[in-house]
Amino acid sequence: SRPVCHQGFFHPFLPNEENSVEFWMQYTPCNLDDWCIATNGFDCKQEKKKSRVIRVRYGAQWRSKTGRIAPPEPCVMVEIGDDAISFFPYIVASSNESTTNHHRYSPKSPYSWISSPRRLPWNAFTTPIDGHTKPWLYELDRQVAYVEWRNVTQGSYHCANGGRCIQPDVCSCAKGWIGFDCRTPVCEQGYYEEDQDKFVSGNFDQKGELNAFKKFMGNNTYRLDPMDDYSNPNFTTWMEHFVNSTTLERFSVSLGKNPYLFNDLSHQGGYSCSIRSVSQWEDYRTQYIHNHPNYYSRYMDKKLEMDGGTYTEWIGMDWDPTHSKSKKLQLDLRSFMAINVTFDMNVYRTPESVFMYTDRGYKKDGEWSRIQGAEWKKGNCIIEFERFCEYGPKGVDLESNGGKGLNVKDYNIFVQDTDLAFRPRITYDHKRSYPHGRWFTKEGECVDRVIRGCYNNGTCIGPNQCRCSPGWTGNDCTIPICTQYCLHNGNCTHPNMCTCERGWSGRDCSIPLCAQECQNFGVCVAPDTCQCMQWPNRFVDGRAEGGVPLFQRPDGEPQLTGWTGYDCSTPVCVQAAGFRLNVDTSDPSNADLPPSNSGELISLGGHGKDGSLECSSERCNFYNKMVTQNDGRSFQTGCGYDPIDTGCCIENDINQEEPF
Repeated sequence: SRPVCHQGFFHPFLPNEENSVEFWMQYTPCNLDDWCIATNGFDCKQEKKKSRVIRVRYGAQWRSKTGRIAPPEPCVMVEIGDDAISFFPYIVASSNESTTNHHRYSPKSPYSWISSPRRLPWNAFTTPIDGHTKPWLYELDRQVAYVEWRNVTQGSYHCANGGRCIQPDVCSCAKGWIGFDCRTPVCEQGYYEEDQDKFVSGNFDQKGELNAFKKFMGNNTYRLDPMDDYSNPNFTTWMEHFVNSTTLERFSVSLGKNPYLFNDLSHQGGYSCSIRSVSQWEDYRTQYIHNHPNYYSRYMDKKLEMDGGTYTEWIGMDWDPTHSKSKKLQLDLRSFMAINVTFDMNVYRTPESVFMYTDRGYKKDGEWSRIQGAEWKKGNCIIEFERFCEYGPKGVDLESNGGKGLNVKDYNIFVQDTDLAFRPRITYDHKRSYPHGRWFTKEGECVDRVIRGCYNNGTCIGPNQCRCSPGWTGNDCTIPICTQYCLHNGNCTHPNMCTCERGWSGRDCSIPLCAQECQNFGVCVAPDTCQCMQWPNRFVDGRAEGGVPLFQRPDGEPQLTGWTGYDCSTPVCVQAAGFRLNVDTSDPSNADLPPSNSGELISLGGHGKDGSLECSSERCNFYNKMVTQNDGRSFQTGCGYDPIDTGCCIENDINQEEPF
């Protein structure tokens, strides 16, 4: 009444277990060990299934009960019906009373009353013989079986890790384990999906998933295409049914394509993976995708960004872009119109050639932004399994090598479906069983580790236990590891990859970005901040020993000359009468500063070709004469960042409240 699961193992009933007995006395074939070897029986190899021969009591004190005065032989003869089916060897009527060979179900061998080649005392007579009476006929009415009387351990078949065998070759698993044999761990903090009706699931929206993902897969001699819906495969198992004591039916049953079960008979769920990043910066569970001028997902199908660059090299992964990068200082036509700038369309060749000034260095090379409505998609990914066993020989992929099987440890094999790879394959006849891949506990236990079962290419190696891939850490492998420290409020967003705060760049965010060009050997030392080249002036009087500086600091040292200004383009003249701040004194906040001539910004340099200020704020594209003024809007080498030399520069109305 108890089903057998060949992917499981026998476990004895516990004392006082409900509706069970620990042992049962029964007849078994004589020389049971020999019978087990000959028939290759699954029961025989169960480590915890024990049996012992029951010895019939004998001697003077037992003779009245057992009829035995001398110790009996272990094997005894019993008579059963002449057409009954059993697994006992039968005695053949012959001169030496030999027995039939061992079989799972022995050929029917009714005992003949005529022995050969010589008669035995109990043989029947078929012709009149002196001293004997009629009838001179006999019938084959029994089989004489050679048996042992044994006490056999009783129990049931269990599946691994607390699973139950609920029908032939069908397991229901305890929480924390899934699969046809309950040897696949569940990592709830990974890509295990409890509502999934398949053990493994692919990206059914993408026909070329296998071809796109094959290069990331482990070694094997065959591949399964997710489009073929290979999970929870059909499998064939043999059933044997006794119609009555004389008739046995053997037939194959096709099972499978049904969800695997937990012990409470709910569906197990399954795995559906992705190899793209999961972190606090982008997370498919919440659909959060970080939006920052310097951040973009490294997991987007390859595309050309508006600045002319490509930043990801993935092809065919079905990852819709989540971020886009703007052109270098680009202002598209709609944005251009939105800021109410009046311009002559004849001056600008196309909206794509319109560039703007900026006083924010991080804007010069374009900015990243999240694409509105873009979703984090798993894309193409195929789950694989690595069978890890205490003893290597047990991990054999039965499907590989044309069905001959290969040891997964010896050949470093990953499998796509544990059911197809590891479910025992067994056929039967009356003589014996012919197994391939049966499970025996004495050879040690195995775990089917889930490759890509945890985030960021992590492996699920036990219930809620992830082994992270290099570069990631944390319980769920979502914390990237950077060997460098991300300076200036930068964040480690991918392994060894910093996303810098606005105004900084470089592997560790140590390189500042300046909107202006730091001219005349000036150096950008902080966001939009130049450190200008300066040195002591050499104006001295005629005194002996080199003289005394004509232009001194309070401590007597020479004043510094060189360059100053936001872009180091303003020369320092120590002999000047004074320094005028370039401020708008019409602004009430500047009321305490010295007034300018007209209350407006004053140009401090940069004359056009005729010596006037006709080109006061931008490069004139009809001659290559640079014009600059000390107002933070122009440079010695041109107005703003103008890589294609159009001369088409306009002012960017930046919200000054925007943080760097």
